[in-house]
Amino acid sequence: MNFRVNINQTFKSGNLKAFATLIIEDKIYITGFKVIEKDGKLYAFYGRRKDKQGKNKDIYFITDKDLRQKIYRAILVEYQIYKNFYKVNRY
Repeated sequence: MNFRVNINQTFKSGNLKAFATLIIEDKIYITGFKVIEKDGKLYAFYGRRKDKQGKNKDIYFITDKDLRQKIYRAILVEYQIYKNFYKVNRY
């Protein structure tokens, strides 16, 4: 499976650092991935929504653990590249 990641929006303050989109073989776009910083470490999470009772529910879930980890790593790598590129090329 071929996929790529786009970083859509970044944030300077707070724990939420970015939103990302996963694009699978240029045919399926999955939005809502988040890059979160906690205790100095970065984590990738997929989208969640609150149900009527106010509980967070996953919008989707990647059942294959290896694929899930590969996607999370790709999101974090893309975020680092994005962050470093704009840090260096900012005027």
